[in-house]
Formats: sequence, C-alpha cells, structure tokens
Amino acid sequence: MERVIRQDTDEIQLGYRAPKILEWLFLLYIFVKPFYIFTSGSFQPGDVVFVLAFIVFIYFNMGTNLIFCKNDYVLLTFLFFVAIINFIYFTFYFDVEFVKSILYYVFNFLFIITARFLLNDREFIKKLFWVCRIVLYFQIVIYFLGVGRFYESDGMISTRYMGTFNDPNQLAFYEFSLLMILYIIDNMKLKGCKINVIDYAAFVFIVYLTSSTGMLLALAVFAGTYLAILLFSSVAEKDAQNRSRVMWTLFIIGVLLVVFFINKNFIISQMEKSELFSRLLEKETLTTSTTGSELAEASIWQDRNIDKLYIYPTYNIFGAGQGHFERFWKAHSSGEIHSTLLSILFCYGVIPTVLFLHWIWKNIQRSSKYFIPVFAAVFIEGLTLLNQRQPTFWLLFLLAYAYRAMEENKYENDIYSR
Repeated sequence: MERVIRQDTDEIQLGYRAPKILEWLFLLYIFVKPFYIFTSGSFQPGDVVFVLAFIVFIYFNMGTNLIFCKNDYVLLTFLFFVAIINFIYFTFYFDVEFVKSILYYVFNFLFIITARFLLNDREFIKKLFWVCRIVLYFQIVIYFLGVGRFYESDGMISTRYMGTFNDPNQLAFYEFSLLMILYIIDNMKLKGCKINVIDYAAFVFIVYLTSSTGMLLALAVFAGTYLAILLFSSVAEKDAQNRSRVMWTLFIIGVLLVVFFINKNFIISQMEKSELFSRLLEKETLTTSTTGSELAEASIWQDRNIDKLYIYPTYNIFGAGQGHFERFWKAHSSGEIHSTLLSILFCYGVIPTVLFLHWIWKNIQRSSKYFIPVFAAVFIEGLTLLNQRQPTFWLLFLLAYAYRAMEENKYENDIYSR
C-alpha cells in the first residue's frame, strides 16, 4: 500500500491509497445497486457487494482510524441521535421500522467513510465517472430490451417505467444523481471525463419514462441555476471556457425552441397523452391550496405527508422517530414524510437536523460555484422526495469535498475565500 499525505485541508488526516480490490468492489456496488429483487427497504443483492467492499476497507485499514475526515464525526454524532431517538420509540411501540431506520443510516455512514477514503485518488474518480455513465444508459438499454418493470398501483400496471427498481421515483433519482456525479467530475477537469449533451438527453428520456415530476423540477432548477451562473457569475466571467459554454447552451435552447414551434401542435398532442403531463396537472391542482380546496381533495403538503409537521409541531423540536406513523391519526394519511430535510426535522428534531445541515455545509463550502446548480436542485427536489436512503445522495457531497481537497490553486475559483 502506498502512503499518501493529504495536506490540502485541516480536516483531512493521513491515509493510504486504496487497494484495487476495494476500488472494483465499490464500483461494482454502484453498478448493481439498481437491481432490486426484494421489497424496498430490504437488503438487496447490491448491498451484499458493498458489505464485501467494507470488509476489505476494514482489513486494509486495520489498526488505523477509519474516519479520515474530521467532519464525519459530526455525522457520527447525528447517527448517535438517530439511534437513541429511534430506540426510545421502539421500546414504546415495538415497531421494527424504528430499528430499520437506524440501520439505513448506519449503512450509509459506512458507505460515506469508505467513499471518502477512495475519493482521494484522481484515478479512482475517473473510474467512477465511467461506471456512473454506463449505469445511466443501462436502464435505457433495459427499457428497449423490454425487460424493465412498470409501476403497478391497485392491481393496474401504469405506463410509469421503473426499470430494475421498485418505484419510478427511485429510478429517476438514481439516474439524476448519476448525472450530477458526471457533472461534478467533469468540473474537476480530469482527463477523459467530460459530460456531453447525450448524457443530459438520456436523463430527460428517463424523466419521460418515469413521469417523475420531482425529477422534472430538479432538472429545471439545475438548468436554470446553471444558466444564471454562466451569464451572471463573476467566476464564470473569468473562465476561459465560459464563453463557449454560454454559446452552446443558448444554441441548444434556441434549436429546441425552433423545433418546438415548428412542431407545436404535434408535440403538445403527444405531451397531453403522456402520464408525465397528467401528473403535472395533478401536482398543479394539489398546489392550489395548502389545506385542500374544491379543486383538490388534498394539498401538496398532505400528498407528501408533510402536514404532520404543523399538526404535531412539538415533534419538530425533539423528534418523533422514523416509524409507526399510524399514531399520527390527525394527519391526512399514515404514510412516511416524503421530504428529505423535513423528514429528518420531524423524525429527529432540531439538534440532529442542525448536525445534518452542518455536515452538508462543511462538505460543500469553498467548492466550485459550478456546483451550486447541483445542490440547489437536490435541495428543492428533496422537499418533495425522500432521498437520504440512496447512497448516491451522500456521494454528491463527498465529491464536492474531494474537489476542494484536490484544488492546487488555493481555491482561486471557489465560492468562498478562507
């Protein structure tokens, strides 16, 4: 094992270059993670691969501190609160969901410290780029081969594609996170790692197949924020490649607008037939009121089970635990809160939520301004979907930190000065 001294920040300690077997097991996990055989929330075949990777990680770091970044102690403290709060509620209700919720976070914490170790190597990041690109297209290949699954509701098979996942939104978010990983690595300026318009088009096709309004929102936020940075950011003005990016972006938008207006009637008629269009209308109806109206049987807050936060506000302070939601009988439904940040707030209270946000902030601060579109999209989209169980959600923040740690020009192009 080759010893590597990481001097880039005061938060990174001494580490070792990862062995090849660990790299390939980790990359294999990214590839096989989408293959869901059992029910959601169960241990899937891909998770077995990660367990093997983590065993290798422990073996090659035997006798050393496995937490290489001091910031991850903040997340470990968050995990401690998660375990204590869920265990307390488990002793009251004996609902196994509380235990499973602990295990989800434990699993992802192990993923984080393993990934943190691997992301110190530029060559590994290049490999990660290509594996993520392959996985991005693989779900489309499965679709055209006719072996992907479609969402079933009330015994009826819908037109919403979910590939090898158990839910269309799972597929859509995984593909979105892969696209964002490609985008972040592209901005690291590593040789042979360049995102292109076909990658974006592949994701747009996935959004259409899954009819995921959340991912459509994420894409819109990402595109809008990215264009704003290209046009108005002082950092972008100094970027030699920015002029080309702006021209190409505006050119592509122009071409799409021309194609739309030439084929306006046909495109609109096809859109109206799609489930994505009908779901957009449904979401628009849900947002007509915060408490429901004549137009909507339920508000968007009720649809996402967020109404628990204002019906039972006390739990936002000390946490309700993540399980046994049927006890909140005054809410619109007994379902889990479909919101990343708001779910953490309601389930674990103010202090763990602050710790979670602090961990995120310490990973993304002083990183590139070009990463703002990624995290703006993740944050806005995360208000309506539960994403923290997906390992690629955490990987986005780790990559932002890896970028900062690898910068060789004293963060000249970073968001914040020291």
